Formats: sequence, C-alpha cells, structure tokens
Amino acid sequence: MSLRTVRRGGALLAIPVLITVLASCQNGKVGAKCNTKDFGQDSTHVLTCVKGKWQRLMTKDQAAKILFPAPATTAAPATTAAPATTTAPTTVPGPTTTTTTTTAPPPGVTASSVWIGENSSCAVMSNTGVKCWGKNDKGQLGDGTTTNRTSAVTVAGLTGVTQLSGNNASTCALLSNGTVKCWGEGTLGQLGDGTSTDHLTPTTVSGLTGVTQISGGTEHTCALASGTVKCWGYNGYGQLGDNTTDDRNVPTAMSAVGTASAVGAGTNNTCVVLSADGSVKCTGDNHYGQLGDGTVVNELTAVSVTGLTGISKVSVGGGHACALVASDGSIKFWGDN
Repeated sequence: MSLRTVRRGGALLAIPVLITVLASCQNGKVGAKCNTKDFGQDSTHVLTCVKGKWQRLMTKDQAAKILFPAPATTAAPATTAAPATTTAPTTVPGPTTTTTTTTAPPPGVTASSVWIGENSSCAVMSNTGVKCWGKNDKGQLGDGTTTNRTSAVTVAGLTGVTQLSGNNASTCALLSNGTVKCWGEGTLGQLGDGTSTDHLTPTTVSGLTGVTQISGGTEHTCALASGTVKCWGYNGYGQLGDNTTDDRNVPTAMSAVGTASAVGAGTNNTCVVLSADGSVKCTGDNHYGQLGDGTVVNELTAVSVTGLTGISKVSVGGGHACALVASDGSIKFWGDN
C-alpha cells in the first residue's frame, strides 16, 4: 500500500492512497488486537494500529476528501466597469532603457576544447586562455576566489594552453611551451609544485618540460614527455606506478614502463601505451580487474594488459579502461562492467 502524508491536528499522518477506496485495508474493530503497521477500517472509520490495538484515525468521508479532493471552483471573471469620462489624457513616459551585463568573450573568441570534471568544467578558448565554471570550494576555477560560478570566469594569468585535464577539485593545463600549470586543491600534492596546499590561481608543476600530454585521475595527474611518464598526487593504491604508496607533490617517474606513447589516468589507476608495439601496461587499484592482467591484485608498478598490441590511445575510468586499436578504430575494454 502506498502512502501520502497530510497534516491533521498539527501532526503529520500517513494516509493510505487506495487503489480502490479503502478496499485494500484490512477490517478491524476499535480496541481489538492488531499486529501490523498497516491501516485498517471498520464500517465508518479508517483505523490505525497503535501499541497492538486498533484505533480510529479519521472517518471514511474525511479520508475520501483527502484522497480525492473536489476540483477547485473557478470564480467567474469580475465585470469590468465602463470607463469614466475623462479630460485630456496625461502624457505617458517613454520606456525605460535597461542595460544588461553579459559574460560573453570578446568578439571572435570561441571555445576550442572543453574539459568536464566532477563538479566543475573548463574550456580552452581560441585565444589560448581558459574559462571555467561550477564548484569552486578549493579554487578549482582558478579565478583567485572560492566562489562557485554559474557562468564562465577567466582563469587568472593563463595563456598558451593546448590541453586541459584535472582531478576531483583541481585542474591542470598543458602549455604550448611544454610546461604544466595546476590550480585548486593541493592537500595530497595534486598540484605538483612541491607543496601540499591549495592554490586559487595557476602554479607551475615542478621540473616538467617537453610535455606532450597530460591526464588526470580523481586525485592524481600524469604527464608524458619524451616517452617518459611522470605522475604526482595521491598514491594510496600505487596509481603513480613508482613501486610505493607514498603521495607525491612533485612529478615522479613510473617504474618498469619503458618508452610510452600515450597515458591515461583514472580514479586510482594509470595505464600507458608503449611505443614499441602498442601494448598497454597499468598500475594501481585492481579491484574490478581494471589492470587487465587476469587478476584482481593491486599493483605498485605497471603490469601488462593481457593480449593487447597495436593500441594508439588509452582512457581509464573509475573501475574500467578502454583502448583504441590503431589499425581498425575498434575499442577494447576491461574491468568493471
């Protein structure tokens, strides 16, 4: 039996919404024993079971009015009185001019790519700057405040951006000169600047040059430069691939990988594509088999995904990963389903 809630005598009462009026309630007698939390009825009232005995709740007529209220009566329109005779009309003022402020970009500036995070989003603009919107409690919008935004605001002092990626509450940008800047939450080293503090505007990731790709997981980020993958941030599952579970606030090279051509960071995992044959290696959480090695054992260094070669790109989610086959454009998946 479904219930609806109404107020009676200052208290909230749960009233049965009956498919056929009161037909699904069991018959009972006031004062008789009951052992159900449902409602009942006698010949005139709806009953409720209180402390093991039936008690009257309201009359059936009252229940019917609650369950099936009569349609509201629409009052007839009021009669409009005839206009009074007037002298010459007064002058009506002209319309008031309203000025509207918009957040549109300058003429000719449009978005060239978009990154969508958990609670915030950012766009690379055609002038190579960045605009962000959404949640900003950790400064992840990069405008120097912690004010949430329902329209896009400009990330302070950032130009030359070619790619965006990010974490749960931080954002990173790859610049055309091969360096990386991040902003937002940094308590686990997610900003890679050697600190564990939040930054409301972009800060440079330490020691990175020649970067060609970045990829962010939930609380860690990885960068690819000259075939080497370096990661920073949270490492509780070994997702940084450096054979430890120590968080890193500066980029640290992945172990046992070799020369990589692509990288993908997920919730607590990282996968890389190897240049030699397009095979894939993954590290970190393996609860759902998302490392693809035929086990569910977490790994602190990258292990080979079984049977994969000829891969050009890899993308990692919360508990699964996907790989793009270069030869035919097909996609292969593994992990949580």
